[in-house]
Amino acid sequence: AFPVYSNVSAAPYPSDVPAIRANLEEVGKEFKSPEDVATWIDRNVPDDATPENVLDADETRSSIKEDLQRRLHDVAPWAFPIAGAAMRTFQLYQQFGNEPYLAACALYPEHIDRYYDYLMVRSVRRNEIQLDVMRELDYPLFFMVGDDICGNRGPLVSPEFLEKHVLWRYEKCLAEIIDAGACVIWHS
Repeated sequence: AFPVYSNVSAAPYPSDVPAIRANLEEVGKEFKSPEDVATWIDRNVPDDATPENVLDADETRSSIKEDLQRRLHDVAPWAFPIAGAAMRTFQLYQQFGNEPYLAACALYPEHIDRYYDYLMVRSVRRNEIQLDVMRELDYPLFFMVGDDICGNRGPLVSPEFLEKHVLWRYEKCLAEIIDAGACVIWHS
């Protein structure tokens, strides 16, 4: 299974800080070097990512439908519930830690590309399913997307790395959503 430290990126409440620190400590135990990242990718990421082997479509559909129905129930009609589109590509420092991940981008770009390809295929398939469910529920076709690719001092990697390895994958992840006429709001 793929470890995901999803609550690392957003800490809306001070009560979340202990959980965030605990997750960061767990990341630090497993990934201490770029070699740890490359080894994990070798062990866990298939060479041939296909929509069939990256996620369970029925389970994904059920999970998405439950989430969207909950959002509609919790906020409508007082607010406009915006869904998130899958385009998880660059922001893997939450999974591997900043230094091991960013060093792996520089030292093992072929490994990083293989994981990016896997995540891109997974994101495209998830977005296809989500779009179908949204249409079925008559859910508004608005998506919030984003990835932290910069810090306070600028990009975390070179613009050349982003162009070669990341940005075109974002386009593929979002292509069907955009083609469907959905409104995509980018937050970074």
